[in-house]
Amino acid sequence: MIKKALVACACFMCFLSMSLNAQDLKNPVNLAHDNHENSSGLKAGVLGSFPQHMEEAFWADAWMPYATEDTEYSIEGLPTQIERNDSSGKTRQLFSYNDQGWLTQTITQTWIDMQWQNQTRTIDSMNEDGDYLGYTFDTWIDGVWVLQDGMAYTVQKEGGLTVEMIISVKRPGLEWVNMQRYVYTYPEGSDKASTFIMEVWNSGQWVLNLKVEYTYGDGSIEQLGYNYINGSWTQTSKMIETTGEYNSYYLTTYSNANNEWVPSGRSSYEYDIHGNQILYLLEFYTGGWEPYMGNRYLLIYDGTNLIQRISQLFTSSEAAYQNVNQTDDWKNTLKEVFSNFHSAGVLITSEESLNINSFPNPANEMLFIKANNPGGEKKVNVSILNMTGQRSFTESYSIRTGTQQINIPVNQLPAGVYILHIQDTNGRYLYNEMVQIH
Repeated sequence: MIKKALVACACFMCFLSMSLNAQDLKNPVNLAHDNHENSSGLKAGVLGSFPQHMEEAFWADAWMPYATEDTEYSIEGLPTQIERNDSSGKTRQLFSYNDQGWLTQTITQTWIDMQWQNQTRTIDSMNEDGDYLGYTFDTWIDGVWVLQDGMAYTVQKEGGLTVEMIISVKRPGLEWVNMQRYVYTYPEGSDKASTFIMEVWNSGQWVLNLKVEYTYGDGSIEQLGYNYINGSWTQTSKMIETTGEYNSYYLTTYSNANNEWVPSGRSSYEYDIHGNQILYLLEFYTGGWEPYMGNRYLLIYDGTNLIQRISQLFTSSEAAYQNVNQTDDWKNTLKEVFSNFHSAGVLITSEESLNINSFPNPANEMLFIKANNPGGEKKVNVSILNMTGQRSFTESYSIRTGTQQINIPVNQLPAGVYILHIQDTNGRYLYNEMVQIH
């Protein structure tokens, strides 16, 4: 019974953290699809620069070579092709993006009979505001793409804020059907949701199911969960999310014992200064916090380039390690070695370039760019990209002869790691810098 409760607790935490993160409720439709990763599955750890080659090994009393991956990138640093070679054969993925850098299509192919053959295709849709509108998944059958399944989001906004979102699904051999409806309310003058209500589609009508109420504190969010039972809302859960250094965050769930909320579970997600994850840990409270399972990532950098990641696993189930001889609690599972790094854009020579610096880093309210122009007015384009490659800020400036300072307000950007790009009018890169925004 205890183990079932723990699993249920973990599932609820996962659901809330993935679907109901109140920090993102200004644009909640992007929650499930706001992360374009590079070939390693890591966030960008370098200034728009990514490894073009990766060698993978798994642990079986020693590191055993298993696979290689080779990645091609666009000039913006977005992966356009990943080719993987392992014991099952060769596969590759082809990626397409829109003008805003959002992933719009992924085609998977396998190497058969000395040629690449289509296998699957995923098409992602979004509107001009960047709201994710869903996907379709096709398989290649007899020379044509055949729709298998999909998910669609219908979004209604008021004043730029999402107030309703309907999710419909497509399953093989069936028509599109409604699945869930989310309704958000906001306090006057605020862009953070105070209430979230989920309804499910049942027998041709929407039926109340779940409600979450949000209370915002200094670096924390309290979420109270209710289920709709017998015609009224019954409080069933409580969770508090707190944020830490480098966009790390912690989710603590509480259980109701004798009308008192007591800690029951905690999930920790920790990242390094480059935005790469270094820890996920799930713990349960039994008079004290006891680790239950987790993933740890040991990262090695050469300068700002990530050159190696070792993945380790922890679980309280010893059966998972019957074939692994390790002395500590964390067990090796996977090693990835990265090389041949790609740099976005082509940096121009020092003779042509401006002398540019940006500060402070981390930035809170304003980011300042100081440019020293040795002679002749120059026009530049300044962009701030999030770690998915999406532009969060873009503006053009004229830099006069001498020293000039550009002031960019960043207090409206969500906290996280960003890439500052400065280009000339020919698209050549004058300056790249990774910026932490708090």
